[in-house]
Amino acid sequence: MRLLHDIPIKRKLLVIILLTSGAALLMSAVAIVVSDSVLYQGYIRRDLDALAQIVADNSTAALSFENAADAEETLASLRARPALVQACIYTPDSMIFARYIRAGTASACPRSIEADSARIDGNNLHLFRSILLDGRKVGTLYFQYELSELAARRTLYSGLVIAIMLTATLLAVVLSGRLRLLITEPLMRLAGAAEAVYQTHDYTIRAEKLSEDELGLLANSFNDMLADIQQRDAELRQARDQLEQRVQERTAKLRESEERFRSLVESVAEYAIITLDPAGHVTTWNEGAERITGYRAEEIIGQHFSRFYPAEDMGKRLPEHALETAAAEGRLQNEGWRIRKDGSRFWAYVVMTALRDPEGKLAGFSKITRDLTDRKQAEEAIKRQAAELARSNADLEQFAYVASHDLQEPLRMVTTFMQLLADRYQGKLDAEADEFIGFAVDGATRMKQLITDLLVYSRVGTHPEEFSPTECDAVFKEVLQNLDVVVKESGAEVTHDPLPTVIADRSQMSQLFQNLVSNAIKFTGSRSPRVHLSARHVSTEWIFSISDNGIGISPEHRERIFVIFQRLHDRMAYPGTGIGLALCKKIVERHGGRIWVESHPGEGSTFFFTIPAVAAGSGKAKDYESLHNRTAEGSPIR
Repeated sequence: MRLLHDIPIKRKLLVIILLTSGAALLMSAVAIVVSDSVLYQGYIRRDLDALAQIVADNSTAALSFENAADAEETLASLRARPALVQACIYTPDSMIFARYIRAGTASACPRSIEADSARIDGNNLHLFRSILLDGRKVGTLYFQYELSELAARRTLYSGLVIAIMLTATLLAVVLSGRLRLLITEPLMRLAGAAEAVYQTHDYTIRAEKLSEDELGLLANSFNDMLADIQQRDAELRQARDQLEQRVQERTAKLRESEERFRSLVESVAEYAIITLDPAGHVTTWNEGAERITGYRAEEIIGQHFSRFYPAEDMGKRLPEHALETAAAEGRLQNEGWRIRKDGSRFWAYVVMTALRDPEGKLAGFSKITRDLTDRKQAEEAIKRQAAELARSNADLEQFAYVASHDLQEPLRMVTTFMQLLADRYQGKLDAEADEFIGFAVDGATRMKQLITDLLVYSRVGTHPEEFSPTECDAVFKEVLQNLDVVVKESGAEVTHDPLPTVIADRSQMSQLFQNLVSNAIKFTGSRSPRVHLSARHVSTEWIFSISDNGIGISPEHRERIFVIFQRLHDRMAYPGTGIGLALCKKIVERHGGRIWVESHPGEGSTFFFTIPAVAAGSGKAKDYESLHNRTAEGSPIR
């Protein structure tokens, strides 16, 4: 049966039909032949029994009178039966009394007599019958009958059966060839459609439906399945195309990025970009690393990165600590001295990052190093210069304070005596002398004011007060009281928004507000002054603004006005020493802020300055206290 599994269904059906019909015909033929053999054997037995009875009856007399010739004559009549091989008559004592042997046959009567029976031995039927006379056994008759006729009948019937089977088989083949198309044709078309789909992957192919039976239902189901597969295939193709396009785009971008990164890393000369294995041995080396350290790639790859550390850092196990920290925290950033191939030192800024595989296992480290030796040397030089400048500034401020303080006494004498000279001799000398005296008195007065202003400017850095919470509202009200006469004389309108509380030097904040407000009133021109102060909180600082409707400032002079002794106008039009805004800038910078102006000629000005927004007691407040303490000691504000 296994042989039928792999043959085409057409042949399967043919084989099934032939086997089925052949088996039926064979069973029928066997039954016919067997039945005929059994019936024919029965017929022969009955015929021999009848013949034996006749011969026995005709032999009783010959046996009774022991006339063997009569008995043999009786047996000789059997030659009409060609199939009878021999016949023997035995006396009661089992002696052969008479016999008949077919011509051309070499046979002998059996020596032993059997009871009445009929048996078949090979191709012969052996028959034993008792010869009775008045119920008394007077002898035994034996027949040997050849069954060649039975064999001939069997051969004949077998031939007939074979002929019938061949004819039936041929007829079955012819009929099945027509009838099996009802089954095989739909199946073959369905199989052809399936094969075409498999070979071409074209899911638009459909199987032809030839009937409404189960095969038709199978064709419908197959077509429905193809339609579903076609839809899914279209969706998969679309998704695959989109995915392939996305993969190609990302692959191209990744390849481009990798190429750019590789080229960048290899060509970067300012940075040493290397990788380490988990134990700290160098695995890659770029041009920047060679330039900074002096080692070529073949000299350093495989070496431990600790060889770049000086002996004192090796004693502190800094390389091991660096690897441990980077592995634990993911990233390490530090600066320190490192050693080049020639033994010279350089100041390195290092960023070390742990690299891990997709499972999170440490795969190594990336290490980026920048040579900041020039910056380090510059910083040290700047520190030295700053220290020198601090000492110089302190000496200069001290000198300015002392000089301005000590100059007041002789200047006071000059001013006093010049005033006495003007009072006593005014009009007593000629007009030119009066003019000279006036020039001298005016110069001495301006010199006195200049020294006073210079003394105030120097005190900002040499005699500061403690930073403390300062209510700007209260400070501004005091300033307005101080300027009350000026405000009333000028007819100025001074307003302000609610002002914050800041950490500041209260006296300097008062001086800052007073200078800015008095300047706003002074530089007004012919209009009635209008001044407004406001403050707004932005990020970490307060931005104060003082706006006026004065004469304005040209853009090119916005920086110059904050330089000490710099004036934009004639003293006769706008008196002053030119130190007020410089003093404001110094106060603002001492508080950690900045000051600037926005203005256009004829459109008024707005001065802005910032004060850090910090709470009392906070870290930043303490920083500003430290700042002004250093200022008091003569350190520069940078």
